[in-house]
Amino acid sequence: MITNTAGTSVDVIIAGAGIVGATCAALLGRAGFSIALIEASAAEPDTDKTATDPRVLAITRASEKILRKINIWDRIAGNRIGCFREMHVWDENGHGQIHFDSAAICESTLGYIIESRLIQDSLHAALSNMDTIKWYRPARPVLLEKYDDSVVLGLDDGRRL
Repeated sequence: MITNTAGTSVDVIIAGAGIVGATCAALLGRAGFSIALIEASAAEPDTDKTATDPRVLAITRASEKILRKINIWDRIAGNRIGCFREMHVWDENGHGQIHFDSAAICESTLGYIIESRLIQDSLHAALSNMDTIKWYRPARPVLLEKYDDSVVLGLDDGRRL
């Protein structure tokens, strides 16, 4: 348990609200943990959602299951999304190679190609509706103090968690 000087406590502090940090916060928040989510950047204004994001991620079916668990998959799948059914991997010398095919595992796809911003925006929308998540942004961790029964994290704006 992490307690701030005002007596408010949280179970977990996550530094960084990128895709990994936001996903972790969503999973822990859904499990009932209270989360302090620290993000260095200010909240981005609404942007043109029709513009494509050139940064894409290839995610596996396992990642799809995680995104389903936090109830954002339907929002993502309803947008610009591609899939991949096969993958060829080889070493730099061309001597070793392996081929993966979704048909070999009786699946329609191995995974998906998704715009990074689409995943990020979907995660942040889900987090904004969770009462177990408290955002601290823009803020950066600058101090960590460990005590016998607690840990205190100091932020660059003077707040202490």
